[in-house]
Amino acid sequence: MTRARLSYGLLTSQNQGGGDSKQGLVSRVGKSGVNFRVISRRSTPTEALPAPAPSWYSIRIALETAGVEGITIFNGFFSVDNATNLVISFYETINGSTNFNNNILVPTGTGTRYPANDYKGFHAYDYALIYYDNAYISTWNQFDKNGVIITSMSYRPNQFNVNLWARNTGDETINNKGIAYSYDNRINVLYFILPISNPT
Repeated sequence: MTRARLSYGLLTSQNQGGGDSKQGLVSRVGKSGVNFRVISRRSTPTEALPAPAPSWYSIRIALETAGVEGITIFNGFFSVDNATNLVISFYETINGSTNFNNNILVPTGTGTRYPANDYKGFHAYDYALIYYDNAYISTWNQFDKNGVIITSMSYRPNQFNVNLWARNTGDETINNKGIAYSYDNRINVLYFILPISNPT
């Protein structure tokens, strides 16, 4: 009687395109032609998905007195990170031209964290004695009670760090009434915000 011979070998294969590799143990028993293999797969690392594109809005800000719309004091655009509902850029249009290399927004996290002013889950910060959180949700007609800070506004060229925020808080969908505040100067305004495609 012929004694069966058992031999083992390691099978390794990899496709030429650099995809998954396979490893397995191959067994052969004598001349019977009985073969089996145990194969384990090693997955390729998952590639990071690109960040989703931000949402863009046009914004016009007008003076308001006793419910009456006055002159326009700001035209421009801003963008929002859809994952966080935070404004990430702000640009002013001056004489029909917008410089998208000049982001006038004070970025989230600038200044000192100020938890006492947190609102609807958004973190508040104190920057140059002005509270802000850069929050904006697509259904809002205004910014919230902390608002955003822009570093400049051509309507008031000698004032810096203008805080744009809500005049009434609690439901930012009710109306578009707000305040533009810069230290000792506070004016009532109306926000006209519309969703748009990427203007850049």
